Amino acid sequence: AAMIFTEPGTESVITGVDGKFTLNTIDVGNYTVRAVKSKYKTSYKNIRVLENKTVSAAILLFPGEGHINLDSLNENRPPSKPV
Repeated sequence: AAMIFTEPGTESVITGVDGKFTLNTIDVGNYTVRAVKSKYKTSYKNIRVLENKTVSAAILLFPGEGHINLDSLNENRPPSKPV
């Protein structure tokens, strides 16, 4: 299980054994979701919560120390076709 936090802070939860989690008391707005687990790098993912909508976000955890911003990984993907 991992600990899940939001920034700005609204609530923190612990994931289930399957890694899934739900944030129930979060207002509409932009947040950074932070996943923390012992012996894994802390991972961050930016989300936008909209009124009356369910938001899903995959937050990957990698072994090691330190942190990783998953949004910056998405920006550094190789091109999908040759240029």
